[in-house]
Amino acid sequence: MKKTVIGIGALILAVGLMVMALSLVNLPQATTEPYDVPKSSSIINESFSVPPSTVTRTASLSAGDTINIQLVVTAGGNKDINFNVNNVTLTFISVSRVTSYDRNWTAPSTGAYFFVYDNSFSTFTSKQVTTEVTKLWTETAYRDVTKYHPLLPYEFSYLGLLLLFAGIGVIAWGFIRK
Repeated sequence: MKKTVIGIGALILAVGLMVMALSLVNLPQATTEPYDVPKSSSIINESFSVPPSTVTRTASLSAGDTINIQLVVTAGGNKDINFNVNNVTLTFISVSRVTSYDRNWTAPSTGAYFFVYDNSFSTFTSKQVTTEVTKLWTETAYRDVTKYHPLLPYEFSYLGLLLLFAGIGVIAWGFIRK
């Protein structure tokens, strides 16, 4: 009977060790996950002279389109102009006497937008302007990744530990039993 009790204790101990070991084993699992790729396309990209009046460039935008507006006055007078972005009814951006400008802006509605380079405050001096208006967006791409998942949830290590102590206890009881 003593050998049977010790054998049962050893079996409980072995099962406890196996459960603990299996809760520590991680299995690889290949999966695909999305990520954003920033994209852009140029809408306006040019250098031009702005006489003592205005020069207007037009772009069609959809509601929610985000654009980056950059301009630099490279020559003429104090190298400054007024700059506006508007549609037929509203002005969305209006800055005065800028020498350079760099800003992201999101179109609130679909339609034609006018980029107005205004040098009408100058009487005789033309200004040289370099500008780029770029539409920004992101595309979703997918990449393969390997994630590791446990063979058994970590909670099973507690069960394994409990069985380990139970097995040791049964074996000890088997040895001290007459």
